[in-house]
Amino acid sequence: MTQELDFSQVGRNDVCPCGSGQKFKKCHFRTIELQKQAQEQTIELSSFIKPKQLPFQWYKGLTLIINRRDWSLMYEAIAPGSDAASKWPTVESFVDHARSSPSTIFGGGDFELRRFRILGNLAFVMGARGLEDRRSPKATFEVLALIDTEGGYRITHIERITVEKSALPEGGDLPFEDFDCVKAAYARSLEAPLVRPTFKRWPLPGEASPAGDVEAVEAVEAVEADGAVEPDEAAEPDEAAEADGADEADEAVEPAEAVEAVEAAGADEVAEGDAQAEAVEQ
Repeated sequence: MTQELDFSQVGRNDVCPCGSGQKFKKCHFRTIELQKQAQEQTIELSSFIKPKQLPFQWYKGLTLIINRRDWSLMYEAIAPGSDAASKWPTVESFVDHARSSPSTIFGGGDFELRRFRILGNLAFVMGARGLEDRRSPKATFEVLALIDTEGGYRITHIERITVEKSALPEGGDLPFEDFDCVKAAYARSLEAPLVRPTFKRWPLPGEASPAGDVEAVEAVEAVEADGAVEPDEAAEPDEAAEADGADEADEAVEPAEAVEAVEAAGADEVAEGDAQAEAVEQ
């Protein structure tokens, strides 16, 4: 309807051309202003939120958008088709909500950053409201569920829990597991099949070439089996060396035996010399 009607010459207090009977400022004025802002928009979301960012860097980029009060740009940080997008199906509905109560927008107002958690391609940002307010006995904890995309993290879910401060555990924070979006993410991760890493390798000596990728456990077992040495085989060289040493020991002559042999040979020579001398004298 807004594209078929001409609003260019309509004043704020004029009757809206749509036929509602209301003044333009209370009917289509905001919608037309948002369309003008979108046409004049020169800053892109990638100026603040980039791929491969850590959750803390993502949050700092989000706070810059909040400080600029650029609600239409902030709407682009919501993942299409997510639970958060179903809450605000159009950019106009989100901008209206942000303008009427900016302090309640996620990450805005007295939102105090508390913790992060990463689970695969998901990330969770926890913050609190009213935790440091001594006048209030309650505090509201807020978790933003993010999914990693090619353009960086995008918001998929927003969950809030209000608790009595006296019931908070030591440390002053609620555990992440108290939030339904976190519990659901853990349940999905446990249901996912476990994928074991695979790699290619050269075949071992005497082994046929594997048909495809080999699982890491099988490869380690193959290496261990090839490198293992039987105890009996390992002892053979030592036994051979001992046997050779025994033969050499048998062939070797003890020093005492060698001395006795020399003395015996010398005694024989002396006896022969005495016999020759007696024969000469006679």
